[in-house]
Amino acid sequence: MRSLLVVAVLLSACEVPPIVVRPASDAGTPAIIAGDCLRIPALVDFGEVATGQRAEQQLSMGRVADRSVLSFVGVQPPFNVQARPVGSTTTLVFAFTPIDARLQVQRVDFVGGPGCEPQSIELRGLGGGSFEFTRSLDFGPITLAQTATRMITITNTRRRPVNFTMSTSVPFSVRSSVELGATSSAQVPVTAHLLDVGVVTGTITLRSDVQGDAFFEIPVTATGGIPRVQMSVTDVHVETLAMLGTNVGAPRRRLTLANVGDGPLRVEAFVVTPGPNSDLSEVSLSVLGGGIVSPGASKSVDVRFFINARPGPRSWHVELRSDDPLQPVVPIEITANAAVVQPCATAALLSTSSTGSPADLISLAPPYPASATLRLTNPSSQECLFDEVHLAGASTFSITPPVDQLIVPAQGTAEVTVTAMGPGADTLRFLTVGTAVGYQQVSLQAH
Repeated sequence: MRSLLVVAVLLSACEVPPIVVRPASDAGTPAIIAGDCLRIPALVDFGEVATGQRAEQQLSMGRVADRSVLSFVGVQPPFNVQARPVGSTTTLVFAFTPIDARLQVQRVDFVGGPGCEPQSIELRGLGGGSFEFTRSLDFGPITLAQTATRMITITNTRRRPVNFTMSTSVPFSVRSSVELGATSSAQVPVTAHLLDVGVVTGTITLRSDVQGDAFFEIPVTATGGIPRVQMSVTDVHVETLAMLGTNVGAPRRRLTLANVGDGPLRVEAFVVTPGPNSDLSEVSLSVLGGGIVSPGASKSVDVRFFINARPGPRSWHVELRSDDPLQPVVPIEITANAAVVQPCATAALLSTSSTGSPADLISLAPPYPASATLRLTNPSSQECLFDEVHLAGASTFSITPPVDQLIVPAQGTAEVTVTAMGPGADTLRFLTVGTAVGYQQVSLQAH
């Protein structure tokens, strides 16, 4: 048995929940009066409505002296019918709020007056998709006077194409519109061009061409700043570079490039000018991991040497160019001496100076700082060179003297002291690059 819904309600504004109004094609058309009986169109079709969204169609009934005589029989969710007073007239409000993506059809009876025959009305609506989008966009730090670009994603889950208009305000910009096919998505670029230091906020407004859709806003944030470049060392000197017949590898020195400003730092280039008796192909510089350094961060700069002829001094003048507005050029002076030095073979003895025993593991214990000395013995009749001496990781260990390379005298020894400031682990490596000789290493542990 169908329930009886009598539409006779006088609602105040506060009793009506916020809704998306979707007018009918016959909205505002008075009902047809046949004698003393009101008649209305036999079909109310909502078309496609996003799941969870409320859509309405309205029909003006004109003047109705007694709204209590109007009734609907058989109305069930997701449909609803109300009678609302509009001045001296009455408006029927048909509502559809789909809960899933499928076609909904209900047949209900409308009684337009006392003693009137029921009129059969069909309510029809299709639950459909909606659209999804990036809920917020943060550019993060941006260098002043530079244009930064980020992407937002808009997805149309409806089964029909949708055109979105978009707008924002300075210092942000976005294209004016994007059209999405049914069940498709697109990435839309958003740009920011900041001229002032500090945080700037804005809003991207999205509007679809689907009647009844609300508009949506995406908050946008960016922070303007100035990058500042700082180099750990601007004078690099290498006492001895072994002349390598075949450049399997290349000796290196590692510098630190830091951004001590509040805007992203872009390293644009290293311009190298060789000095007297030097060659441009004998040295190269590169930023590990790319040339963008975030505020407060740092990156390593590798200086690599490719010396393969002519013993004697070398020199290079290097200019590090960046977008630091206060110091766009940082000069770096590099000098080295090329010599005929044989690489240390892996047969060179590595031992602890306290026991003389071969060492591949150094274990230190509290109290800290705690130290141990390593001795390298060269049994050859010629001095030998380890091109690089360094700790593999960033740890609590340090080496003394803080050498980059180590020359071991002929039939002699060289020592390195390892100090631990606290518990940790690392590896100390003695490398010979440029040949197939390889390296020796010692595992370090502090308990």
